[in-house]
Amino acid sequence: MPLRSVSESVRAKPKRTRAERNDEVRKRLFDAAAKVVGKLGYVEASVSRITTRAKVAQGTFYNHFESRQALLDELLPTIGLRMIDFIRARSDTAPQGAEKENARFRAFFDFLEAVPEFPRILNEAEVYAPAGYERHLKNIATAYMRSLTRGREAHLVNNFTDEELEAVVHMMM
Repeated sequence: MPLRSVSESVRAKPKRTRAERNDEVRKRLFDAAAKVVGKLGYVEASVSRITTRAKVAQGTFYNHFESRQALLDELLPTIGLRMIDFIRARSDTAPQGAEKENARFRAFFDFLEAVPEFPRILNEAEVYAPAGYERHLKNIATAYMRSLTRGREAHLVNNFTDEELEAVVHMMM
C-alpha cells in the first residue's frame, strides 16, 4: 500500500458517515422533486423523473420516502419553512412596524426569485398534496400569529384578541 504524502493527507476529504451520506441523498431527492414539480407539476413528478434528476437509483428513493405521495406531501411544508427562515433572516434587523413589514415583503419576493418553483408547488398542492398543503397553511399562520403577537406586546398593533389576530392572519394569507 503506497504511503500518502503529508500534503495528500491534508487535502483528503474526511470520510462521511452513513448518516451524512443518507442525509445528502435525501436532500438531493427532495431538491430534485422541487425542481421537477416546479417545472412539470405534481402529476408529472414521477419517481423515475425525480431519481433521474437526483442521480440515484429508483430503489434508493424508497429508502428515504415511503411513497411518491409521502415526498410530495413533505415538499410544500418544508419549502414553506425555508421561506419563513429566509424572510426572518432578511428582515430581523429592520425596525419594528411598517419598515419591518416592508422588509418582509421584499424578502418574500427575493425568496420567489431564489426558489422559482415555489408558486407552482403552492398552487398545485391543495389538489395533489392536500396533507402538505394543510401543514403549510398551519406553519404560515403560526408564523404570522407569532409576529402579530410580538407586535401587540410591543404596542405596535392595536390590542386585538388572539381570535381577532387569527382573523387578520387569514386575511393576510
